[in-house]
Amino acid sequence: MEWGLPKGFKIEESDSLGLQLVHTLIEQIDGTLSVKNEKGTKYLITFEKVN
Repeated sequence: MEWGLPKGFKIEESDSLGLQLVHTLIEQIDGTLSVKNEKGTKYLITFEKVN
């Protein structure tokens, strides 16, 4: 059984509206996206805290 996203998957090239929205919002807040694809998929979105 294969878990997670297919090898070579790129969120910015996805046809999924939800993933396109995530990518766009991350760009707008100058964030970064890290993806772990081991036994499922984990996303970590980080951005600078604004005071």
